[in-house]
Amino acid sequence: MAEPSVVLFWGDDEFLLRLEAHTLLEARGVRAVEVDASEWRGGETSDLATPSLWGEARALLVTRCQALADSGTKELTAYVASPAPDALCVLTHVTGGRTPPKLARAVGDGGGAARQVALRRADLPKWLVDRARTRSLKLEGPAAAELVRTLGDSPAVLDQAVEQLSVAFSGQPVGPEQVRAQFQGLGEQKVWDLFDRAFTGRAAEALVVLRTLLEALRIP
Repeated sequence: MAEPSVVLFWGDDEFLLRLEAHTLLEARGVRAVEVDASEWRGGETSDLATPSLWGEARALLVTRCQALADSGTKELTAYVASPAPDALCVLTHVTGGRTPPKLARAVGDGGGAARQVALRRADLPKWLVDRARTRSLKLEGPAAAELVRTLGDSPAVLDQAVEQLSVAFSGQPVGPEQVRAQFQGLGEQKVWDLFDRAFTGRAAEALVVLRTLLEALRIP
């Protein structure tokens, strides 16, 4: 069965959606032109229908499709309804809804695939162990659970923590003790980060830091 030439990833976490999109592109062995939907100018899909002079595969990654203007939505919807068979178009759509976005139906009607990307808090430790493995880091299950307890359930924050551990403990197994040693005093630092972002007008960043603090402290 032929692989779909259009794939839409949707869910409520932008980091996970981007991760899935890049994982797919890597698995297909193609490098994509990446466009943020908020910066759509028109004509981005035209290159997909034009054969490459060098024979390499064409690919386009459009992130945050929920931010598309009407003109961009019309162009993209028209493309996914009849996509170029030898090109790959990957889309991400951030939504807190439980049902697929409208774009998913157009993707399906054109023979593409729409896939929900979600990660429950209970599944985070296993996900972290797998992410550590990609960095050649042996992260023990209890250490992964300690990371979630300390840092909360933001996949982006946790993934960055795994990266930090892979540098700090290269070639060593990492247990809960190493996690606590690496992130000791993190709560105090995040309080200062919160104040810094709040008083310099970076409200969105301040909310992210606040959410991480509340999760770490288990405040509902």
